[in-house]
Parts: sequence; structure tokens; C-alpha cells
Amino acid sequence: MFTERTALKVRLEQLADSEERIIREFRQEREAIFERLRELDARDLVNQPTVDEKAVERPSKVEVTPFPVEESLTVLSEPIEKKSEEPKKASKTTTKKAAKKKKDEPVRQRTKTKELRQAVVDILQEEKESIRGAALRRAAEERTGWEIANMTAFMNLLMSKYPQIQKLDRGMYGWVTVEGAAVPVVEED
Repeated sequence: MFTERTALKVRLEQLADSEERIIREFRQEREAIFERLRELDARDLVNQPTVDEKAVERPSKVEVTPFPVEESLTVLSEPIEKKSEEPKKASKTTTKKAAKKKKDEPVRQRTKTKELRQAVVDILQEEKESIRGAALRRAAEERTGWEIANMTAFMNLLMSKYPQIQKLDRGMYGWVTVEGAAVPVVEED
């Protein structure tokens, strides 16, 4: 029987896996940054005139120690302090800049979403039977190169735009056509 205790244990395992993955990603990014800094330092040393070696202090190597997952679990169990909930007043120039920035950003986001939507629709139309959400997500990400952050929210939005897409069972999606019914054309924003 699946109990709340089991669900909590499973969620803790998922959190630990996510933490390890994030730590690994940070470690890789840190290494890439250090490598790039080393390249820049080497290029700068070549371009600079020679200076007395003893006069120049060289930075020591930075030691990176892994963050233990056990400590992070105890940190996660502590309550998070809320920041003050007082609304911040923005100046008119800040608001204008933010509005302009918002106009520029959605173009890229729309392109990504549009590609993902089209990929999911194509996959569902190609499949003769229902397909699991995880497999659909993987296939869409492989086709587009974009990651779907929240599959449930993505599919709920897609189902509202395409009535042919239906959730047939828990985690199962399919393309259902009704004989004789016209397929509505959905205009993208």
C-alpha cells in the first residue's frame, strides 16, 4: 500500500538526486569558468612585458570541496525565512525599461514554445496509440533541443489549444480525432 510515509521517502530520494545533479552542474560550470580564467591569464601573461618574477604574487590554486548531500538535507528541513512583503515602488524609467525588456524576451520564448508545441503535436499525430508523458517529453526534447520544464502545465495548455489532444489515462496522452469533425486551426501568438 502506498502511504504518505512512502511518498515522503520517495520525494526525499528525488530531492537528493536533484541536488546531486545540480551540484554536478555547478561543479562543471565552475571548472569551465576556471579553465577560461586560466586561458585569459595565460594570454595576458604572453602579451605583458616581462616583470621580475619575485615581485609578482601568483594566486594559489582554488580548492573546490564537494558539498555533502547530508548537510543539504538538514538545511532543507529548516524553515525558510520570508523576505519583507512590502511592495517595492519602481521609478518610471525602471518600469519603461522592464516593459521594453519584456517585449524583447517573449519573442525567443515564443519561438521555443512554438517549436515544442509543434513537435508534441507531430509526435502525437504520428503515434497510433497513446504515449506516456515521459516518453513524449523525451521525444519532443530530442527533436527540438529544448527542455520542457513542467510537462503537466505544458500539456494542459496544449490540450486547451488542441481539443484533439486528450489525456487518456494517468500520464498517457493521445491524438483523438472525431469522424466528420472539422479540425480547428489554432493561431499562434
